[in-house]
Amino acid sequence: VGALTGVTAGGAAKVSLVAGQAVNGAASNLGGAIVLDATVASAGSGDAIGLAGHRLINNAGATALLADQGRWLIWSGDPAQDRLGGLRPDFKQYNAIFGSGAAAQAAGNGLLYTLAPVLVPSLTGSVVKVYDGDASAGLTAANLAVSGAVEGDIVVLRANGQYDTRNAGSAKTVTATDIGIASATSGGATVHGYQLLDAAAAPIGTISPRTLRIAADDQSMFTFDPLPPFTASYIGL
Repeated sequence: VGALTGVTAGGAAKVSLVAGQAVNGAASNLGGAIVLDATVASAGSGDAIGLAGHRLINNAGATALLADQGRWLIWSGDPAQDRLGGLRPDFKQYNAIFGSGAAAQAAGNGLLYTLAPVLVPSLTGSVVKVYDGDASAGLTAANLAVSGAVEGDIVVLRANGQYDTRNAGSAKTVTATDIGIASATSGGATVHGYQLLDAAAAPIGTISPRTLRIAADDQSMFTFDPLPPFTASYIGL
């Protein structure tokens, strides 16, 4: 396993290190693990520092990578196998293969992983409304649970909801539709690349009967007159 030991790229030069390569003869990544033992700096713009390996071991602390005029990107395998050593990315990206496609964000320092986690949504709590003749169900973030997130990531889902029928009743099946990720973060970093199953249903719905009040209209008649027609107003429709 090679170690980066104080590499500096002056001017507009950029630093890149992938398996089997060396940087200025001072660093190599022959064993597949990127080991940072001192600061690696670049004055280049754009993707100024790019490192790729199976895992990252940072022994140089929060200033291990410096790209003041651009950004650094690290491609790795699984965040559980990395030792960040104080590095703080602006974004994380899963299901990212080095050399295949652009990073999810055009700016900001990034950690990119080949790991491709799948989120599994489910419905929880209760969804209650008064009968309104419609089968739509109002879901909140509290109704949408999710499993499969990588440790340290916070994922919030969004979805529309639908009751099985529009009729009043309890323990009604509610189905989530158009499920998506409202936000995914890890500390202060935005998280990209989660895969998401798009089905979730549970008997958590209640439609309460609507109270209907009938108020008869006042009528008058004289003796021997025919009965007036019955009319009324309906309150609650």
